[in-house]
Amino acid sequence: MKRGAYGLFLQNGVLVAHDWGSGQTRSTGVNLADGQLHHVAMTFQSGINGGTTIYADGLQVLTTTITVLNQVQALAIGAGDPGTIQFFNGTIDEAKLSNRALTSGEIQANFNAGGGEIRRLSVSRVTR
Repeated sequence: MKRGAYGLFLQNGVLVAHDWGSGQTRSTGVNLADGQLHHVAMTFQSGINGGTTIYADGLQVLTTTITVLNQVQALAIGAGDPGTIQFFNGTIDEAKLSNRALTSGEIQANFNAGGGEIRRLSVSRVTR
């Protein structure tokens, strides 16, 4: 989540994207609250019509447009708004960032590669 820009969350177990520029939350309709590990990916190009794509388990589940409102907040993985109690209750493994939007083929290849061993990381609070 990057406050003031974009967010990728579970809302009542369903994978959603939030656009701070428009104030809209867009649902993928995919419920991931089934106790299983899932591969989730988001490609993002600010302000480009259809430039944001969300994937779940290698499949494209939402294409939308998100426009960055600002870039003053740091990226947060596993946490919502700074200073709140919105923390992801689960395991996040192999978080990756790229300096470009990956293609659907690259997302599918990452999913197909699997994660191998799950490495658990416990973080109570991360600061800059």
